[in-house]
Amino acid sequence: MAKPKKTVIANYVRAIKKIKRKVVTSEMLANTIGVYPEIIDEHLTYFEPLIVMDPNFNLLNILPKLEKYLEDLEKDKPQFPTQEYATKKRVEEYESIIDFLYRKMTLPGGLLDRKATLSDVDLKILKKLVHEEELRRKKRK
Repeated sequence: MAKPKKTVIANYVRAIKKIKRKVVTSEMLANTIGVYPEIIDEHLTYFEPLIVMDPNFNLLNILPKLEKYLEDLEKDKPQFPTQEYATKKRVEEYESIIDFLYRKMTLPGGLLDRKATLSDVDLKILKKLVHEEELRRKKRK
């Protein structure tokens, strides 16, 4: 049996919470959502296999399982690193290309560090500085 989709289960949880009764059957949920009760039962058999046998099964009994399932899916979701940008403010920190190279690629004594590497953001900043320098030279001509 395949795992049910997160959006489907989230819709069921929202609808079950919206119904203010002590007993919520798949028939009541179907009337609220607009989906056939058989489809609801098919999705929820992942959590309670006997739901198909009993048409008067109380869905409030499996509500904690549904919420835990949604929480587990949220925990397992991959976290992507935030992307850094070469903003105008970061570019303005450097007066020129030479200033950038001096700050990023030299040792404290002023000697060039051959092992220095630039990050992706540093390369983007350098690219913008080069572009600005090209614009300045075109204006001079």
